[in-house]
Amino acid sequence: MSKWLLAVLIALAWFGAIEVLGLLHLAVGWPGSRTCIAYDLMSAPSPSGRFNVAVENISCESLNTWETQATLHDTQSDTVVIALTAPATQESEGTFSTSQIQIKWLSESRLQISYPRGTRVKDKADGLNGVAINYVETPIHAF
Repeated sequence: MSKWLLAVLIALAWFGAIEVLGLLHLAVGWPGSRTCIAYDLMSAPSPSGRFNVAVENISCESLNTWETQATLHDTQSDTVVIALTAPATQESEGTFSTSQIQIKWLSESRLQISYPRGTRVKDKADGLNGVAINYVETPIHAF
């Protein structure tokens, strides 16, 4: 077999292996990679429309997590901050309850995020570009 033919066969095998790895990544993701799906729940613009707060449930199968997250977005500077992250609680085998979050603009510069008392909150931001975030724990029956 000529050296040229051997080089072509090696190149074809190499590109074939890369293609197989690419298809494997699309099918199941790389080992250790995050594969998450976000489900939009609600959003509310600030009174002027410059800021927007959005709440979504995020399911990360690869990390076996289900969380509720509120993000604050400044549309003028295109910056985003995670205002709050709260993990879901497992009520029984295969049954999860996401956090019940309420959002309310008190003014252009004050956002209120309410959640049930006892919620295990992971992230809490102070604010973003002049918007202060107030966090309020409420009695569970208030939701």
